[in-house]
Amino acid sequence: MITVTGTRENYIAEMTADRGTLNATHCDIPVEQGGDNAYMRPGETLLSALGACMNITARKYLNRDGLDYDSVTVKAEMARENGVTKIRTKLEIHGALSQADKDRIIAEVASCPVCEILSGPIELGKLD
Repeated sequence: MITVTGTRENYIAEMTADRGTLNATHCDIPVEQGGDNAYMRPGETLLSALGACMNITARKYLNRDGLDYDSVTVKAEMARENGVTKIRTKLEIHGALSQADKDRIIAEVASCPVCEILSGPIELGKLD
């Protein structure tokens, strides 16, 4: 479970995981909305979760297959168009592997856990 705590301090939200991670993460809003603009906005944090999952999944598959790579970069952006939220991503694998291997890994990453969550029906509800 994730717990998000906020005080009166300019809308900064502290996010912790109950599994005992060492460091909390924070969110904020821009100064013009009353925040400090010190941390990512909540929507950026959502995109970061997606990008992190894709990045980690790609590296797991690259390592599993013994492929030579230098780094993996994921870019993500989100926009609302005609009442629909559209998320676009770009995964780049840097290193001395073939384009065929890059394409295969990129295709496999499309089923990372967060990709699957965001691609399927989502139901928001309240915790008891």
